[in-house]
Amino acid sequence: SHSIEPLEYDSESFLGNARKPTKSGLVSFPILNWAFFFSLFAVAILIGIEISALNIRGFHKAFDVAENLFSTTKMSPYYKIVTAESTGLAAGDCPVGTHPIPVGDWAGTKAGCYDLDKKSLKATSECNPTFYYPVPAINATQLFNWKNKTLCGYKVYPHEQISFDKCTNETHRCQHFCVAKSRGKLCPINDVIVEQSKPMKRPGSDEDWVQVGGVWLKFTRFNESTINDTNPLKLRDLVGFEVGPQGKRCVDSTRNPEVRRTLNGTKYHGYPLSNRREIGCGWYGEFNITVDSYNQQRFYKDNQMNPELKDLPLYDDFISNETISLIPVYKGVHGLAFLPESRCEKVSKIDDKENTELKNIVEDVASRMAWGEWVAYGFATLAMVMISINAYYIMKADTIRAPELAQARLVSKVLIGIIISGLIFDILVVIEWKNLGKVQTWVEDMIQCVTTFQLRSGNPIDEFWGEVKAVVAFVNLFIAVVVAYFVYVRRIIKRETAVNKRSYSSYSDLSL
Repeated sequence: SHSIEPLEYDSESFLGNARKPTKSGLVSFPILNWAFFFSLFAVAILIGIEISALNIRGFHKAFDVAENLFSTTKMSPYYKIVTAESTGLAAGDCPVGTHPIPVGDWAGTKAGCYDLDKKSLKATSECNPTFYYPVPAINATQLFNWKNKTLCGYKVYPHEQISFDKCTNETHRCQHFCVAKSRGKLCPINDVIVEQSKPMKRPGSDEDWVQVGGVWLKFTRFNESTINDTNPLKLRDLVGFEVGPQGKRCVDSTRNPEVRRTLNGTKYHGYPLSNRREIGCGWYGEFNITVDSYNQQRFYKDNQMNPELKDLPLYDDFISNETISLIPVYKGVHGLAFLPESRCEKVSKIDDKENTELKNIVEDVASRMAWGEWVAYGFATLAMVMISINAYYIMKADTIRAPELAQARLVSKVLIGIIISGLIFDILVVIEWKNLGKVQTWVEDMIQCVTTFQLRSGNPIDEFWGEVKAVVAFVNLFIAVVVAYFVYVRRIIKRETAVNKRSYSSYSDLSL
């Protein structure tokens, strides 16, 4: 009889082959996985940096400009102006019922330093305290003194403005409304000019004047009995004054008209340490309605700016030969007023609640961007964790059953989370885009409806959107790569599942 030899097999060799990671194509899955998560780390860091660099300041500035224009159109006009003796930086004692009218502000300066040898100024970042004389920062100051006078104004407030359908013989009929004679009110001032001598009152005119320095400011009011319909002056009301170099003021209050100066052989665009550089009015343009001019150095001394200015090297030399101009601020056509268009009518009727909503959207943008930045860095951290896990699976491949399958399943779940995060990102971007688009529409309509606006290149809002589009495109491009990698990982899972089923079913058959 023949004895039957038992079937022998090397169980360790068999199981080892079952656990050994397989290769897919030219590169093994662990190595490809490593490359993917290193890429995710780099991309996440880059996205975080790009988000932090978005020029949201341009959007904020555009909104501030529009809001400033809007608030100007809502200001109550002056119907009479008198003067009070000024005592320097503080406003003079204005009569009861009037308010001191600020004539502008000094923007203040940043901290810096002065090179005594080269007689030049440097920003703080370029300063070496061992060699340079430090220059302290000085706060901005509102100014009230014009040629040792404070202008004091009487206003016609909204509740004193009577609509035309309620006008009677007891009211003055002005350009846009009526005012009660019994309250001693007059029509708003429509025009301000300077005269070298006291003007003679014209018969039938509604004028008065005040002496300021060696000149006279003449204020003219027009009502229906003293004006014809073709006179454009009736379409503007005086709401304040500002000072500006070269008789100009910028629509953007953070800028000044361009002034170039040379000191000690060095050319400057405005005083180097000023918070408001004189580099031009930029995209929003400028106004130019000069009434009176004065020496800038004397103007600051009259406002008792000497204690501050003495700590600023070269500042006296910088402004010694410059003039500064008194500029009336009007609302209305030939001032700041809404054009007779349907979009402008809609913009002009925005209420305080809507304005607050728009303002909140703009103010919250920075915090939402910061949140997006930290989410990007969170994904960078996740990438580092997955790189560490990948290393663990490689080192423990001989002790983990089907390591490639286990790793692929984990990676698959992580990729699903990244893809879902990408979809959420796109949804939030669409919502944010819609909200900021609403703000942008109001801002651009406001600017174009109340100013003689000429399109210029470099719209700060367009520049912001260009940067946002680049970030969104970059994120979605990488999400597309993640989706492709997810499809690849699912194929790995399907293949490894099948291999492991065959391997362990064979092992089970042999063990019977």
